[in-house]
Amino acid sequence: MRVPDLIRRLASAGRLLRVDDSPQVQVVQVELLAGEVRNLQRLQDYGITSVPLPGAEGVAVSLNGQRGRTVMLKVDDRRYRPVDLEPGDTCLYTHEGTVVHLQKGQRVLVEGATQVTVKSAGIVLDGPVQCTQTLNVAGLITGQAGLTITGAAQINGATLSEAGNLTTAAGTSVDGHLHNESGGGTTSAPI
Repeated sequence: MRVPDLIRRLASAGRLLRVDDSPQVQVVQVELLAGEVRNLQRLQDYGITSVPLPGAEGVAVSLNGQRGRTVMLKVDDRRYRPVDLEPGDTCLYTHEGTVVHLQKGQRVLVEGATQVTVKSAGIVLDGPVQCTQTLNVAGLITGQAGLTITGAAQINGATLSEAGNLTTAAGTSVDGHLHNESGGGTTSAPI
């Protein structure tokens, strides 16, 4: 085979038809030039893996120009790729619109997710934490330097008002509610 023919056969554009993610190296069925359908290994970057959808586009490379030694190197999907990122930004995305966007200014945006789950033996948040919606905690909240609550709070059915009045779940207000130290019941607060 002539050298120009080998060079011409080194790389091909391809359209994904199917993906098999069960092997250690992913196998993709690709339609290459002139309707040539091939099953190829898809080589991915270390630490990042994905399962592209049928219709995604990619580049197949034939090692030494030999069509029998063709692998899929890069796959992209123009239908779902986020656009108009800032120079230097990096983005992970899915076809459903879930995005992890590493943004300029050292910011990270997670967008479009219905739930974010972090599984770890321990999680450290080293910096101020702001919650703009409801915070549900199934375990204990402890603080080394105390706990500051701005606004009203509900604790085991009791309500602590913004003014500092505690009302029990049974409706008893402890504002001005005093106990007789000698065991004789309650007394009224002085007026």
